[in-house]
Amino acid sequence: GFYYDSTIEGTRINVKAISGFTPLFAGVVPYVQSARMVQHLKDEKKFGSSLPIPSVSLDDASFELDMWRGPVWLNYNYLICLGLIEYGYKELAFDIAKKTIREVERWYLDRGTIFEYYDPFCVTSPDKLLRKGRLSLDGGPYVGPIKDFNWSAAMYIAMVELLGKK
Repeated sequence: GFYYDSTIEGTRINVKAISGFTPLFAGVVPYVQSARMVQHLKDEKKFGSSLPIPSVSLDDASFELDMWRGPVWLNYNYLICLGLIEYGYKELAFDIAKKTIREVERWYLDRGTIFEYYDPFCVTSPDKLLRKGRLSLDGGPYVGPIKDFNWSAAMYIAMVELLGKK
């Protein structure tokens, strides 16, 4: 019921990551399996966070609020929404898009910028999330999340347009 990444040698990487949903966008998931994947998206202990879809499942040991280890990325949300619509899960897709738009707007009104990624719990300001924190030599953040992020802005517009087609 889930797609996992693998190494170049073909060894499965046992991390439930957002990339496991991209086969929906590609249209290569058997319909029976798509229903099982949707259950992961709806599960509040996995990917059904306050702001879906975290980049790593909330119940995975590697989850944290550092860049690709848990925060929400608009580009993935958009692609997954498109895949969900193609598989007939329009209500879920529109719900994810609405929550994403609402969170981007909330922080834009508060901070005046569109960020690279967002807190799946809707608690921490995106500018306070780590970005490659483990790579810092002095224990502090490597570099903060990028502000005025172009692909996030483009995906925001695309999601607004998507809801307009509802």
